[in-house]
Amino acid sequence: MGQEQAILRVTTSKKCLWLGLAGVLVAGLFREYDTASLLNEPGRMLINLAVSLALTCLLFLLSLILIGSKRPGFSKLVLFRQLLTGMWMMAPMAVFYAIPVERLTTEVHAIQWNVAFLALVSIWRVWLMSRIMSILLRVPMTLVIFPVLCLCDTILVLVISSFQLSIIELMGGIQLTPEQQAFLKIQEMVLLLAVFSWPLWALITLINLTISIDLKEYSLLSSNRSVTGVCWGMMATGLVVMIAVCGLTQPEQFRAFRIKHLIELGRYQEAMTELNRHDRNEFPPHWQVPPIVWRSHSAEARQILPCLIAALSLDDPQPWIVDHYEGQLGRLTTGYRHRGDSLRFLRERSNQELEFMASLVEQKPEMERRLLPTDVVSFRCFVKSVLDEYANPDFHGRFQFEDRPAELLERLASLSGPADTCPDVEDLLIRIQQFKDRELPAPAPETPPAQ
Repeated sequence: MGQEQAILRVTTSKKCLWLGLAGVLVAGLFREYDTASLLNEPGRMLINLAVSLALTCLLFLLSLILIGSKRPGFSKLVLFRQLLTGMWMMAPMAVFYAIPVERLTTEVHAIQWNVAFLALVSIWRVWLMSRIMSILLRVPMTLVIFPVLCLCDTILVLVISSFQLSIIELMGGIQLTPEQQAFLKIQEMVLLLAVFSWPLWALITLINLTISIDLKEYSLLSSNRSVTGVCWGMMATGLVVMIAVCGLTQPEQFRAFRIKHLIELGRYQEAMTELNRHDRNEFPPHWQVPPIVWRSHSAEARQILPCLIAALSLDDPQPWIVDHYEGQLGRLTTGYRHRGDSLRFLRERSNQELEFMASLVEQKPEMERRLLPTDVVSFRCFVKSVLDEYANPDFHGRFQFEDRPAELLERLASLSGPADTCPDVEDLLIRIQQFKDRELPAPAPETPPAQ
């Protein structure tokens, strides 16, 4: 809990460095045993190691700024090793992350509990690491903790800002799930707290740096003090327990990873067939079936429609699969309805997506209403809008077959739809043929090369 003698015994022992390294690796299991397929993504267990090394480097640079390198008996290498030992020996705090709150409560409450555990561990680590630096550098705690808080706030702002949804997307009507809304609410609260507290920590840090401090002569000692068998036994016990727990959770994670991997490869039919082989309870609790959409124009958003089409084309799809992708499609199209530009949904679909939709509607005409936003009239309205655009005098260039092939437009125009709202199919086919028969302008004669 920050006792000076305990900190000195641990950080000055070279063997504690290896004990801490073992703790970091075990902590990787604590964090990832129920969130990732470790067989397919073994690197996830090394995230803790990479983050701890990066943070130690930042704290080391901060230490040099605070005290410089003029202290008698100062050794940069020894200081870095002792800071790294202190950082790694805090790894067992990750045991809080191993609590399976996702299996004990709802997804929204699980997010809140995970954030609470993260806050507890983070505050504990910030205070303890500041205490370690204060003891190793022989400076007052107040000289260390405020620069550390300033550094932590900076990292928080940079990380959260890189993930923040743009105001334009939120104003555009994108509809998030309750879990995503809870996550964003917590994220915004943390970001505001970090932004408003950063100037305070920075100001106190500047004031402390202007105060003259008598740097005492202090040698950063090293020792070969042995690590007791009890410590190694605790690490081994934690490893054995987590391996046993992985035997229960990893089959679910492996199935979830396979579905996600197939969708990322564009093998939608194979992904939906594999998904349909299993019940929902054979996947991790609160698992978000991919693709997970945060932005309306992301690559993930373009995967929803092919997944839904592949699911509907199955002989006997499970209702929860169809309901999930129909809900995803409904949330995606909400933004188009809010913007009052429903046909834009079809305009932003690729030719391949339109081909998929046409094939499915040809087989099952009732599917047209399930594929389109509720206020999009029909595919024929989309074809008419495309033809009207090309007929516009302000439209320069010939009919662009490579953008919307005439054969595709003819196919979409022939699909069924409400007779009272759809444009006449014969009229559309005649207009398409007129564009196909339009004579192309003669190419300009080539200029003979100069003699």
